[in-house]
Amino acid sequence: MNLKRLIAIATIGILLAGVVLWLYSFSNVEATTPLPAAIQSGTGDKSTSSTPPARNGSKRPSCKLWCELLGEQTVGQYVKGLYGAANGGDKQAAYNIYRAETICAMAPRVQQNIKEMSLANDPGVFASYQATVNDIKSVCADFNGSERERHEYLLIAVRGGVPKAATSFAFEPPEGVDNFHTERIDPNDPRVIQWKKDAIGYLTQAASQGDTGSIGMLSGFYANGQMAQQNLQLALTYTIALAKLRNDDLNSQYINELTGKLTPDQINTATAAANQLVSSCCTKQ
Repeated sequence: MNLKRLIAIATIGILLAGVVLWLYSFSNVEATTPLPAAIQSGTGDKSTSSTPPARNGSKRPSCKLWCELLGEQTVGQYVKGLYGAANGGDKQAAYNIYRAETICAMAPRVQQNIKEMSLANDPGVFASYQATVNDIKSVCADFNGSERERHEYLLIAVRGGVPKAATSFAFEPPEGVDNFHTERIDPNDPRVIQWKKDAIGYLTQAASQGDTGSIGMLSGFYANGQMAQQNLQLALTYTIALAKLRNDDLNSQYINELTGKLTPDQINTATAAANQLVSSCCTKQ
């Protein structure tokens, strides 16, 4: 297999990973936050439970990326069964609606943008990707919700403290900002500045609850200065905490690279902060 083909496969894999990120299953979180007026009129089953509705035997070509979330339902069927719970203040139900609606939102966006890549013309590389997109279109055929609704449900979840919603929020630039062409995002745009600030705040809150995804993202963001001002001491704090929670090697090459750029006092402070985070938030995962 030649280099161009390998690069194409890797690129498409990364794009599909953007869809997969939203499709994990998480435990329910007690709800206390009502939906904003903009989506109070959502219709559907008025159940107060965030448990997915029962499977109804509907057929789809595949469920490669979403079967754990939707079961045998379409997106329209799934969210209809959760509107009532979300409208009643169930934060986890709101997050599950966001996740389901993201299945429909991501595939067409990625499909359009991949056409900009010359390697997408390779039929051998593109075929399986296109088949997945077609399957997603099938499962979304009965859903016609808006992008604004999807973002509103995410805001309910992240403001209500659903830990996994913090990582989703960090992947969702403000409405109207292109999150595929990240190089085009204007760092001086007030909306982007506020989004980054909010994202770091939500991730920090989730990290304090032991969410390893948020801890890992904070480690990377503080190391590369992407979403917050570069701070290698904080990067080391979150890197050590993540390693401890995952029982990973504390003498890894990456940790050694970070410590090599810090003073002994900074290393000691970062280590102490990591130990405090782990002891206060959680047991090892």
